[in-house]
Amino acid sequence: MDELKSDSDIMLAVKAGDLDRLEELYQKYSRMLFGYFFRMHPDTHVCEDLVQEVFLKVIKYRHTYRGERNRFLGWLLRIAHHTGIDHHRRRRHEKKHADSEELEFHADNQANQGALVTEQQQLLQMALAQLTPAQREVLMMSRIQEMRYEDIAQALNCQVGTVKARIFRAFEKLRRSCNQLERES
Repeated sequence: MDELKSDSDIMLAVKAGDLDRLEELYQKYSRMLFGYFFRMHPDTHVCEDLVQEVFLKVIKYRHTYRGERNRFLGWLLRIAHHTGIDHHRRRRHEKKHADSEELEFHADNQANQGALVTEQQQLLQMALAQLTPAQREVLMMSRIQEMRYEDIAQALNCQVGTVKARIFRAFEKLRRSCNQLERES
């Protein structure tokens, strides 16, 4: 088996039917995808399932990969983005719980496990809970995953200017929420 160098080359081999090559991409990106999902859905089992679902979709939609025209990471993150949206919709229909309740539960669960959470971290978690899922996602992609605006734009299927505006608005809302929570405490 010859050594394929780029992610795009590997994905083109997968597209051509060499599904064994997908293992290389899984090894390279599964941990990053887990982190991506964990910041939005702090449940390890759900995140593991979502990572698996992304790679199943990679197999299912491999025929849509266009090689040089698409950078692999952007294509993969677009699939992950849509998988997250689908999960959120399913969860909303199944449980009808607000995202803020889920984050509060996660924070309480961490406290019960003996995790030390500072007051600033608690304020930040509460402020993050006030953001929409889309706002949390774009902040996570840009600041936590350290993705370039171009990659975020490709993943979200929008323009770079739109990504910049969304990040700015999310930070502004986060700043206002933090300030309000600090005044209230």
